[in-house]
Amino acid sequence: MLWTILLRAVGFYTLLKIFQHRRFLYICVKTLPRDVYAAIIFGYVNAFLLYIKYTNQTTASYFDGQVIKRRGKPCFYFEEEVWTYEQVQKESYKVGNFFQSLGYKKGDTVALMMENRPEYVFTWLGLSRIGVVTSLLNYNIRLKSLEHCVNVSNSTAIIFGSEMTPAIQEVINSGGFKNLELYCIEDRTPAEIPLKGRPVVNLSEQLDSTLSHPTVSAEQLNNDDVILLVYTSGTTGLPKASLVRQSRVFSMSMSATGARLKSGKDILITPVPLYHVQGGVLGVTAAIFHGVPQVILRKFSASRFWSQCIKYKATAGQYLGEIIRYLYNQPDRPEDKLHQVKTFFGNGVNPAIWEKFVERFNNIQIKEIFGATEGNCNLMNIVGHVGACGFTPVWALGFLPYFFAKVDDATGEIVRDKNGFAIHVKVGEAGELLGQISSNPMRQFDGYTDKEATKKKIATNIRSKDDQWFRTGDLLELDEYGYWYFKDRSGDTFRWKGENVSTAEVEEVVTRGAGMKACVVYGVQIPGVEGRCGMAAVADPEGTLDFDALGDEVRRSLPSYARPLFLRVLNSEMNMTGTFKLQKVDLQKAGFDIGKIKDAIFFYKEAHYKKYVPLDEALYQDVISGKMRF
Repeated sequence: MLWTILLRAVGFYTLLKIFQHRRFLYICVKTLPRDVYAAIIFGYVNAFLLYIKYTNQTTASYFDGQVIKRRGKPCFYFEEEVWTYEQVQKESYKVGNFFQSLGYKKGDTVALMMENRPEYVFTWLGLSRIGVVTSLLNYNIRLKSLEHCVNVSNSTAIIFGSEMTPAIQEVINSGGFKNLELYCIEDRTPAEIPLKGRPVVNLSEQLDSTLSHPTVSAEQLNNDDVILLVYTSGTTGLPKASLVRQSRVFSMSMSATGARLKSGKDILITPVPLYHVQGGVLGVTAAIFHGVPQVILRKFSASRFWSQCIKYKATAGQYLGEIIRYLYNQPDRPEDKLHQVKTFFGNGVNPAIWEKFVERFNNIQIKEIFGATEGNCNLMNIVGHVGACGFTPVWALGFLPYFFAKVDDATGEIVRDKNGFAIHVKVGEAGELLGQISSNPMRQFDGYTDKEATKKKIATNIRSKDDQWFRTGDLLELDEYGYWYFKDRSGDTFRWKGENVSTAEVEEVVTRGAGMKACVVYGVQIPGVEGRCGMAAVADPEGTLDFDALGDEVRRSLPSYARPLFLRVLNSEMNMTGTFKLQKVDLQKAGFDIGKIKDAIFFYKEAHYKKYVPLDEALYQDVISGKMRF
């Protein structure tokens, strides 16, 4: 009798709990197929990475194994050229052998600046064969930014494409690169103006006479060695050099698995820069690791993209946010549906365009990625759920190595409970994503060459005492089904045209151009446009601002994506905090609404005037209505 009562009580209690949590249980059941699929992929990825770790594979050694399987098959397509696996291997041998003959060795760093082309890949691949770290430079940066990136990487030499000669010449003319060895790789057409004022080695000629026998490193190469430096904009000023280890390259390469790319069936087209991890690591490793040939496009062209997809028979493509919008804004063409592309993967797509893009371009599945070059909490939306950049099982969030921390909007600091631990945001709220740091290759945080910058990205006491977590600086929102949605970047960095922009770096340029007047820079949203464009506010109570000088300095010193499109000229001094920092929160909230702001607002007319012009009502309406394209 007692047992019967107890069993009934347990049964009643169980039913009560099921009833109380019926929504949660429903979601668990509904998302079970998705989570099982993800678990299979996750298991495969971890098994692969463990194999790589315990066999001490490097990028070059694993690639050499793939060459044995695919020797004469296409590895890269570029313009009218087809590069086989064997050709890429031999060219990389030449690079390794040549620089080894000059005394370069493991631990040295060489900078690389070149537009997208196959030489870019076999150059850093060849250097890695002797343990030399390659610093991948953004080919848009100029002058101080360029010199800074070379200096912080401790590079002893720079290899540049002949198409980059003007950028290198500018730095030399300003007195930079004094102790740097210069090597030039020729493009398909010679440089219009040869480099002057410094000796430069024609690397193309040297490699032609270098033997292509296998490179043998004088020192042991390991899976945890640093292979690349990739630059990422931060909140502390000029670009930071993020350390990328051999093991990290392998973990990044597994995006090909998430995108379901298959050797022998797929061809990947890459319109994004190779200095960016999207094209230069995720895209390149699809070819050199996974047998999926990569089409390398020198520059992205929205009007030619689908014709290029048809030409190369591409079945998958990569994107950065604005690429999706640029393609969608093109006039309708037959090529829109004549291509064979089935999958697009990348990051930054505007959710408002997502479904329209899929419908227009032959039901392409978009697989949005969340991640950072140096980050340890990268995910991919492998199921193509609209608007999401990844997902986690709803029942597993409490013990997975992810945490959505509540942050103070004004200070950006993590909000903590009475015990000093971070507070997790509720479903539907935006919080900063944190990734738990461990020795697992997918969870490592190797940081930057700048140790102080590395420390600032690590948070402690999040779930438990003395635990360590990587701060992404990104605000994400979690829905009840476990999907992640990117909301914004916290701190002093914003994203525009697929690039992260450091406000501190832009502020320095604007301050210089404005005659050292106080200024702040922040990101503002334009209706219907992905990301945030730059806006500067300059204090000019005297009314002496030289707009022509400011426009010239912005154009000369900043790449196009970093130039502030809007300029607010204050007729009073700026407010400061108690620690003498200029306040920008209220300015950012006000944006560029000329109907509410009494200060004069100006707009940077890139196409015609290349200077700041008054933002009048007609121009303002063109901007917010979408008539003006960005």
